[in-house]
Amino acid sequence: MGPPQPIDRRRAKIWGIAAGALVLALIASIIAVGQINSRFYGPDGVVRSYLSKLSSGDAEGALALADVDVPVEERTLLTNEVLSSAAARPDSISITDTEVDGDTAVVTAEFDLGGSKSDVKIDVRKVGKRGIFFNDWRLASPSLGRVVVETPNLNQVNVNGVTVPTADGMLSLPAFPALYTVSLADSSDYLDADEVQTRAFFEGTSAEEAGGELPILEAAPTQAFTDEVNKQVRSLLDSCAGKAETEPAGCPFGSRSASYSDVTNVKWSIEEYPDISLSDSGGYGFGYGDSEPSDGSKWRITSESTGSALITGRYSLFGDSESYDNTVSFDVSGTAEIVDGKVVISVEEDSGY
Repeated sequence: MGPPQPIDRRRAKIWGIAAGALVLALIASIIAVGQINSRFYGPDGVVRSYLSKLSSGDAEGALALADVDVPVEERTLLTNEVLSSAAARPDSISITDTEVDGDTAVVTAEFDLGGSKSDVKIDVRKVGKRGIFFNDWRLASPSLGRVVVETPNLNQVNVNGVTVPTADGMLSLPAFPALYTVSLADSSDYLDADEVQTRAFFEGTSAEEAGGELPILEAAPTQAFTDEVNKQVRSLLDSCAGKAETEPAGCPFGSRSASYSDVTNVKWSIEEYPDISLSDSGGYGFGYGDSEPSDGSKWRITSESTGSALITGRYSLFGDSESYDNTVSFDVSGTAEIVDGKVVISVEEDSGY
């Protein structure tokens, strides 16, 4: 066995430096993995990613991260087309608090929505690992608010440019946080209305609770609508006058006295047409004893002036044939609506009273 070799101090120093550098690199890697895990894969990161999807108008991406408990038929507004066209979406997003309890967490986030501040608490749960190093956190279904707008006399409207049906004179659908613009579904010569804007927030937030009165998309009939209804009413009255009946079926006038007298050879003529006006239906039915709600898309037809019609004919009196004539006054009531861009009227039949 030979004598011990002298230590190569220079080589030992190099190995020491290398080992130190390796340890530092390992520590840095652990720190980096921890930061990535926290920012991108941890509870904060998942919530931030979800809100960022909403901010960019990516409704489909948001649904992929956290599907919502909403029936398919009510998902009309939960689309890229609607969300990306919003006048404002969540902005200035920040995570203000994270409470982790084992495999669950509650993340509080704040954001700005067109000048209105809001915050939301979102439940997150850990479901496993992504690869070797990263946790897999998933969002529980966040409860969405709703876009709610009164839409009297309209069976459909536009929401951010997308046609959406209404029900009973009301638009009420789940929606992602955004500023929505509601307007008439179609450009029409018959109706006019100023568009309205309304915000939707997450359900239960202070911003949603402070919503106040419901916005109203208040459509008004144009002169063209009123003129068309008057035209159709006059056409109906002319058609009724052509019926050789003392009480023409489906018509707003008749003569009960002529019926009692068994008048024959009946002829009607319109002496004066009533002037027709349109008013908000109020969402209710029409006619005597009719209090059932309508579908909210009809306008009430009423007479601004009374009409009159002359009935002539012959009747038998003590075996002799006598001439008969009588002028009856009448009003017109009923409904008017727009179906596939056309005006459709329904006029109530003379009650006989």
